[in-house]
Amino acid sequence: MSYGRAELNDGGVADPAVDPRASLSVGECHLTSRAEVARPAPVVFARIACAPSSEDRLAGRVVLLNGPSSVGKTSIAVAFQENAAEPWLRLGLDTFLEMLPDALRHVRPSADNGFRWHPASDPGEEPTRITVGPFGHRLVSGMHRAIAAVAASGLSVIVDDVLLEPTWLEDYLEALEDLDVVFVGVTAPLEVIEAREVARGDRFPRQARGHYEVVHGDRPYDLWIDTSELSAQDGARLIDERLAAGPGTAFTELRRGQHR
Repeated sequence: MSYGRAELNDGGVADPAVDPRASLSVGECHLTSRAEVARPAPVVFARIACAPSSEDRLAGRVVLLNGPSSVGKTSIAVAFQENAAEPWLRLGLDTFLEMLPDALRHVRPSADNGFRWHPASDPGEEPTRITVGPFGHRLVSGMHRAIAAVAASGLSVIVDDVLLEPTWLEDYLEALEDLDVVFVGVTAPLEVIEAREVARGDRFPRQARGHYEVVHGDRPYDLWIDTSELSAQDGARLIDERLAAGPGTAFTELRRGQHR
């Protein structure tokens, strides 16, 4: 896009060659004007004609990290994003939870319609539970389709998620059907995760314990990362290597019904 001074041609009409108000070009998109008259009459844009390049039409890739809270997914996603050769966006369940009004998240009864935390007592053995209401499920479904839209536009995205409900994975399979997804399981022993929860200081007692067994289940992954043995940088490197090896296959297996 170039900006120059406005000039009039012999007929007193703004000349698109030198007047940016009359004609603008942005990449392959061209804005043309009609009925230009001498200043100060406003320019009226008639149409926008866009011819996206072949690069623009290529879908981005999706890396989906799934694991319990405090297992280290966000650290891996950040390390991968910072070291990737091409730009990657980072999204996650927390990104969308932050969009909710306070009344629909955390511990208050009104959060029954969204995401409600049921804190465990400390000391004790019972886990903190998280329940998801109707609007919460709608939020998750919308998040999946937002991720699909971002990738379909040509942008690659790494997603940090906690699959609290089996139906969420089923919805992912539908929403991301036409995209290349590398499905990554992030894990660590429960005692390691709970020590991290205490160190963080911003989690309810034994929060990960409440969903530790259900997050993974018996599912195929394209890659497993154990954060008790690997650093975030190590995990990022393994993801990069898995991407270089080709498209993900775990979602294909799941769609075939080989695993639940």
